[in-house]
Amino acid sequence: MRRVLERLRTTAQITTPWLSVAHLMTEFESELGTDTERRKHRLKRVLDGGGQTALTPCLPNPGYRPVRELVGPARRQVATPADEVDHWLDRASGRPQETDPGWYFSGREGLGRAVTAFLGRPRGVLLLTGTAGSGKSAVLARAVTLSDPLFRDDPRHGRALRSAAPETVPPEGSVTAAVLARHRTASDVLGDLLRALELPPRPAGPTDDPVELRRAQLLAHLDEPGDPVTLVLDGLDESVEPFRVVRDVLAPLTAHCGAAPSLPGQRRPERQRSLRLLIGVRSSRPRADRAAPPGPAGRAAGLLGALREVFPTASVLRTDETDSESDIADYVQALVGAETPGGDSIRQAAETVAKRVWPSFLDARLAGEQLHHASDPDALAGNPDWLDLLQAGTIGLLRRDLALVEDEGLPAEVALALLRAAAFALGAGIPWSDVWPAVAGALLGRPVEEPDRMIENLLKSRLAGYLAHDDEDDRLVYRPAHEALAELLRDPRQDLLAGVGGDAV
Repeated sequence: MRRVLERLRTTAQITTPWLSVAHLMTEFESELGTDTERRKHRLKRVLDGGGQTALTPCLPNPGYRPVRELVGPARRQVATPADEVDHWLDRASGRPQETDPGWYFSGREGLGRAVTAFLGRPRGVLLLTGTAGSGKSAVLARAVTLSDPLFRDDPRHGRALRSAAPETVPPEGSVTAAVLARHRTASDVLGDLLRALELPPRPAGPTDDPVELRRAQLLAHLDEPGDPVTLVLDGLDESVEPFRVVRDVLAPLTAHCGAAPSLPGQRRPERQRSLRLLIGVRSSRPRADRAAPPGPAGRAAGLLGALREVFPTASVLRTDETDSESDIADYVQALVGAETPGGDSIRQAAETVAKRVWPSFLDARLAGEQLHHASDPDALAGNPDWLDLLQAGTIGLLRRDLALVEDEGLPAEVALALLRAAAFALGAGIPWSDVWPAVAGALLGRPVEEPDRMIENLLKSRLAGYLAHDDEDDRLVYRPAHEALAELLRDPRQDLLAGVGGDAV
């Protein structure tokens, strides 16, 4: 039982304040393992088990850690995680300029102004698009977060909000609901939208199409008199059925957002709610759109075309225009720390990085973190071998970090197997417990030795920045920090350990 208690404190990572009987028995069974002698101590079920999944105050969770939520539930799926906002606030608080709000509040000002201006209109559609890793989700997350009343009421954010350019801060409450389409069906997306609008989805009968049922419920809500509604949908290209989301979820909303005239004979209620629709979708650069390749990039390009057909009057805002190179340089400089001695050389290094990684903020973040941890950032930025890694993009940066953790006692092949296991996870991510070690072992081709220590080392290493975490089914779960990174880790053609055995740059 002492060992089970330790599991509940560490690797189980159950997120509820209380446990259920099922939680306890699962961790007890996991600790017994396959050892014959130990399994003599299996717990026996003496009741019918009908209430075993209910949380009970009789079983307080020793591993419970309260989660600080920045925004209300309606905007939580798309909003910026609390630890990321805290990261930028902490960076800004050590700077001599007391009015400096940090990158999160001051970066990408041009895009911030454009999104804020859109959120001030009575109705319309804005398509935010760009190549993989160009910062679409970050731009949307910032707007969603800064519009949230709960976030704005937090005294810790007050100074930063006041310091940000006013034209980049959306009006309070201007985003009504924000949902993420990642790994979601059309029915799931509609259900999430309804719940964010505080409308419990109606149960579907055996002959009902849940998409039709939920769409009718959403349209009925929009047909009622009321304040304007703003819906944000991010990650459309990551949906399980993105084209059906366009056809069956978004297209029926055109009359409400003024994107198309009413059909002949269609009666529009005089006092129906007006709608602002803000959609994030990946696409290739305009020149490549004319001959988009097959696969995710080609599908995303087709999605942007499909959206423009449905919403011919929609505004299109790209996150990968050429002027974003200076945004990337600012971002890298903020990551490294412009307040450190030698600020001029740091700026020069940031501009060098930006030239090579543009338009990818994902690669900029990985490169910036490597510079931040380097003993001599200026020397690293001038190293031709490292600059070649930047030119290779995410692959080169990941290989360098794998080589460095190898030197720190975490075998590179084990670290890669753990990252790949998170990339193959469905839903919000992979839980630790027994699942992560089992999946990693299957990908590695052998059991992971001391798996809990290896995962703990991974989460404390420089590779932790490659992962994001979430909460699903009462467990803390992990996934790659970006879908482009997940696609790379899942690609069997990529030899991500090539050259890792040599000396790291």
